[in-house]
Amino acid sequence: VNKYDYVREGIGIYGLMPSEEVGNPLGVRPAMSVKARVTDVKTLDPGFGVSYGHKFVTERPTVVATIPVGYADGYPRLLSGKAGVVINGEYAPILGRVCMDQMMVDVTGIPDVEVGTVATVMGDDPRVNADHLAKMIGTIGYELICAVSPRIPRVYINGADVKDAF
Repeated sequence: VNKYDYVREGIGIYGLMPSEEVGNPLGVRPAMSVKARVTDVKTLDPGFGVSYGHKFVTERPTVVATIPVGYADGYPRLLSGKAGVVINGEYAPILGRVCMDQMMVDVTGIPDVEVGTVATVMGDDPRVNADHLAKMIGTIGYELICAVSPRIPRVYINGADVKDAF
């Protein structure tokens, strides 16, 4: 049996795995979340273009929430139309392109979404964890974690409720 003096924790400290081959044998969970509060909610009629270039056009009445996180905050523009956020436990897909400072998501059918509601952009939920998002765009979770801009406030917690901190 070999004995070692140290462990190189690497991305494991964030609760992510270094590769698909390694997997998650310890059952660790992501330790970092990116959250933001909804800044606007609107119901759009069919035929309304959303975001730059109107790459998404509503086909039905659609309730759209604006989330103040964009590519200047480190959220990859490549996730436009591919990923989403979690609001009130429900998945809300991104509509159109991720903008510099915001993204729009479809909250149709998600109850109680209003200005101030918290959206999880990246975090513990498997639908928005860094590894899952990275796989969508052919990269690794490391890249997404490292890209989180200094514009995003860092709040360190130890089991405390910090929902009013951002």
